[in-house]
Amino acid sequence: VNLISISNAAINRKGGTAELYQEGKYGNSKSSLVKPLHGSGVKVDAVDGEGFLSSDTVPTGSIIKIDIEGGEYSLLPAIRKVIVRKKLTLMLSTHPERISSFLSPRKSWQMVLSAIFNFPRNFVFIPFFVSHVWWEDLHHSTTIRRLRLPRLLKRLLSGKNHSFYLIPKA
Repeated sequence: VNLISISNAAINRKGGTAELYQEGKYGNSKSSLVKPLHGSGVKVDAVDGEGFLSSDTVPTGSIIKIDIEGGEYSLLPAIRKVIVRKKLTLMLSTHPERISSFLSPRKSWQMVLSAIFNFPRNFVFIPFFVSHVWWEDLHHSTTIRRLRLPRLLKRLLSGKNHSFYLIPKA
């Protein structure tokens, strides 16, 4: 049994190839598929997020870490149903500060707000309250706090990076 699996590919909504952008030098953990205001990236292989999580590679009940420097806002709508169906636990980092350094303030807020309140996709973050229990990671410590909807929205709209745990309800 593999406890940890590593794939040498980016994860996005559609797979194929993607453009990977960087702030500073590659390898400093700030790579993102979010296109910056200026600059170019490098082509990388990408896997379809929903297809990857639906595959046998990711068993039901797995723990998934999503820390993709702003890309979570476009990825989560595409993978929400499989997360619920396979009862996946998420360690989710949100990066509104990251996307605001890449995008205009208006575009970055549009991205964050559309991820939270995207009606065609049923409020991307909000339905997880039905299937999952939300916990807030307080500064990557051993302290976590259960989140209710008002506090979650405050965290997501604060403009600061936050880490959350979404644990499936029994």
